[in-house]
Amino acid sequence: MGLAVQLLKADFAKIQDIAIFIGNLVSAKPALHHSFGFIKPLEAFRTGQLCLHDNKYEAVVPLYPDVREEIRRWTKESIFKPKSLLTSASETDVFTDAAKLGWGAVWGERRENRHWSVVEQELHINIRELMALYFAWKMFAAFNGATHVTFHTDSSTVVSLFKNQGSMVHFLHYCRARQKPQKRKRSKKQRITRGPISTTAAEKESATAECPGEATRRLGLEVFSPNGEWSLDSKIVSLLAERFGTPEVDLFASRLNFKFKKFCSWSPDPLAWKVDALAHTSFREFYESSPGPGN
Repeated sequence: MGLAVQLLKADFAKIQDIAIFIGNLVSAKPALHHSFGFIKPLEAFRTGQLCLHDNKYEAVVPLYPDVREEIRRWTKESIFKPKSLLTSASETDVFTDAAKLGWGAVWGERRENRHWSVVEQELHINIRELMALYFAWKMFAAFNGATHVTFHTDSSTVVSLFKNQGSMVHFLHYCRARQKPQKRKRSKKQRITRGPISTTAAEKESATAECPGEATRRLGLEVFSPNGEWSLDSKIVSLLAERFGTPEVDLFASRLNFKFKKFCSWSPDPLAWKVDALAHTSFREFYESSPGPGN
């Protein structure tokens, strides 16, 4: 806390002083709640400034308003709330895999697989592996009451992201590109609120190779169409909405072809509002009371 107060007394600081401050924070990370995410903006600022000043730690750099705000955070006692160094044992395991055309996940006897969109197919494999894990989380929550879930993935990068509670890559790009003081918009995706469930990511071992590779192939990833899923043309949807009004819910859609934010899917979908519209009483009553095409 004293180092933070000292840094805030001036508008400029040596990169070395910032690095010393960060080093003290890093040493306390294991004992502090959610400290990883709060340190990353400062780490990215330090790294970005080193790149701009030929790795000279003696260089004096301006403390931009957003950087000062990050430092000021460490002057509050609430940030030093301690946490236990012990973690609970994992209660359930989820295996995920990402291929070129789709992704798959296995949790016990339950298996799910879905397509990527054409745009998603071109993303880096580490991004697709991370998305596969996220979609598995959405599909399988709440894990039958489990309070500690371990996700098994092929990507060591994804494991590192979990271990470090995120990445400073987007902060680093920002710091290197910045030429003048400006306010940074905080990403809403920086941290994920998990509620009472704690999560762990682990790289798959050779003994479990059957789960990611063979299991996802059995899910049918190799037969996915590179063109994704069928979808109504957006212009036609707009014309129908103008003629009949904008629907409240898209009853038969998926993550890749829904036209309205609230939608139902035929089978479990990570972003669906509900699954199987015909199985819900309110929708079934609507169908039964609606006149047929010949009426």
